[in-house]
Amino acid sequence: MNARLYTGNTNVVEIDQLKNDIDNIYLDNNAVVQLTVYDGVNEMAGQVWPVTMSYIGADGLFRVLLNSSLAFVHRKEYKLVVTSTDAGSGLDGQWSDIVTAYDRGDN
Repeated sequence: MNARLYTGNTNVVEIDQLKNDIDNIYLDNNAVVQLTVYDGVNEMAGQVWPVTMSYIGADGLFRVLLNSSLAFVHRKEYKLVVTSTDAGSGLDGQWSDIVTAYDRGDN
């Protein structure tokens, strides 16, 4: 997962090379990939969760833009949880990452 969170900005979260490890095939536009951002144990206020990530292109690239109104706090950690369902194989996946938010220019 490629994510940098900046306070007061529209943020981009990307997942690259997302694939079905059983068949070693990249997921495509038949997959549903969603993201939820947690502030502690609660979903982050300011956006309806989960948000669906858009399929961008070959090699399993998915992307979503997060609202600039999300009140990320400088140097605070947030948990990003991604779920995927591959319509072709019927396989589900879930993983998470901890990301720290920064003010631009101070990271």
